[in-house]
Amino acid sequence: MRRCSFLRLSGFVVVFIACSCHLIFAQDKIMEDDEPIGDPHGVETQVPRGYYDGFVFRELGRSWRLGLDGKMVQIKSASELFEFQLALKLDELNKICHLSPAQEAKLKLAGHFDIRQFNESVDEKRREFETVRNDPQRFAQFFERDMIQLQRAVSFGLHSHNSLFDKATRRTLTPDQLAALDKAAQDRVRKQYLEHMEVFAQEMAPVLGLKPDQRKFFAQVIVEQSGPPAKYGPLTTQATLFRIAGIPCEKFKPVMSESQMNKLQEQIKAHQVWEKVLKDQGYIPADGSLTKPSPTSPL
Repeated sequence: MRRCSFLRLSGFVVVFIACSCHLIFAQDKIMEDDEPIGDPHGVETQVPRGYYDGFVFRELGRSWRLGLDGKMVQIKSASELFEFQLALKLDELNKICHLSPAQEAKLKLAGHFDIRQFNESVDEKRREFETVRNDPQRFAQFFERDMIQLQRAVSFGLHSHNSLFDKATRRTLTPDQLAALDKAAQDRVRKQYLEHMEVFAQEMAPVLGLKPDQRKFFAQVIVEQSGPPAKYGPLTTQATLFRIAGIPCEKFKPVMSESQMNKLQEQIKAHQVWEKVLKDQGYIPADGSLTKPSPTSPL
């Protein structure tokens, strides 16, 4: 028997690339006097047991939220977070569609079903996590396939597209309410798109020599001549320059000089090399086409 216990650093690193991100983790372990040592070199190849919940529910780290009454609310658990998200969703619907008590009750029931279904899925995947956390390759696949999806659901809410809440909304609302809801969604997407393009115009201002009034016009032309991208992210600037190539030059000419147009064409040409990466990461369609805005929803 050894006379004293000692601290042994054990670590193992899993690196994989998913949407330009990587995971690196390690685990420290204290070896007791008579504890068997499975690896003669003292290297433990396992992910800490608490890592699963820590990653999936990392949104709980942002515990203080702005409540419906305008006051800050502290969220202490996953169940409180899900109830808070559902309350926000119902409040948004109420403001747009003026729900009846019966409609609100049906949607609340559907929302609670989504929460229960998600919790069951989390429990099921937690059991699977226990079977793969000692295997680097299997854990990497599990992390990318399941854990990231669960974490995103927690962050963005459980009541999004194709949830029972979403389906119940479509069945429960009247045609007039659905029309109002769709219009609000279009307005929200359009507003977000314009905000992103205004940021893009500000980034391009030093390169193209754009003045404040030109920046606003530049952003509006992009929004009017192309629909919003499939997603926003680190490559939004590259994706936007690629998409601008499909907009006729004359659309920009009313307020942009020939010199500015030439600089813009240089930027567009330089960013065509990003095409494959942008397609692979979902910023532009696989066929490279640009989505045109609906004529029924002008800016």
